[in-house]
Amino acid sequence: MRILLVISLLFCICHCFLAQGVGELCKILTNLLHDADSQQLYDLLDCDKMLSSCGTVLNRKCPHPWVVIVRDKKRKAEMCVGTLIDERHIITAAHCFSQRYFLADDVHVGMGSQKAGQLTYIDLESFTLHPKYRNTGLARHDVAVLTLKKKVWFTPCIQPICIPGTATNPEKGELVTIVGFGRFWNKQRARLQATVLPVISREECVNIYPEVSALQHSICAGLWSSISSSSVCHGNSGAPMMLQREYKWFLYAVSTSHRSCEEAVSVYIDIPHYATWINSVKEHEQLS
Repeated sequence: MRILLVISLLFCICHCFLAQGVGELCKILTNLLHDADSQQLYDLLDCDKMLSSCGTVLNRKCPHPWVVIVRDKKRKAEMCVGTLIDERHIITAAHCFSQRYFLADDVHVGMGSQKAGQLTYIDLESFTLHPKYRNTGLARHDVAVLTLKKKVWFTPCIQPICIPGTATNPEKGELVTIVGFGRFWNKQRARLQATVLPVISREECVNIYPEVSALQHSICAGLWSSISSSSVCHGNSGAPMMLQREYKWFLYAVSTSHRSCEEAVSVYIDIPHYATWINSVKEHEQLS
């Protein structure tokens, strides 16, 4: 096994730059981690770091490797969709945890596949709701950070998404991608679903949902016509609103509205606005 891996590394180095060669070998190693030698070389090359470039798709079979299912273990029911932002943390909607009296031990997170029946589940260590979260009407500050009990191994089907460094929201008419595993027309989807929707203006959104006027940091997207409609639906609370910029995917918002499937415009909470709070949660955990 070691000889084969060394030959593979030399082959990669001879045919491309060193960093690219190591990256290619790390991708090979992700499929060979069933023995100690492979794991040792994986650690030696620091493949976690090599493969953890946020917002990068490494495998066409997993076009959105940061999207996860948040699941109630006791009821064996999907709660929400989440988005992996690093090796231990996930962003989702706070109202997913406020509707029932959850303990962290009651929840686990599924990832690693585009098929709902082939997910790998990791237990939750804790969850932190935004301190100003209020579940009245359309929930305010509807953001939560979930912390996994252990770090995840990054693979081509498990990758973190990037969070924008500045709060530059998508503009009206800009097309964004929404992804989730939830129910559509009360039928559970077996695979990850994706749709592309246009952002609508705040004024248009308030005309549809007057309560949006009270949400300072929100984005609305969807199609509204007598001919066609598309939106997030049941079970997709916390679903990410994403944009691909400069070859990387960025998380701009998460779904907060959990209305009927017939209502084709959905409301999302602006994530860049909460980046400082998200980082403070992560730093507090490191110190505790």
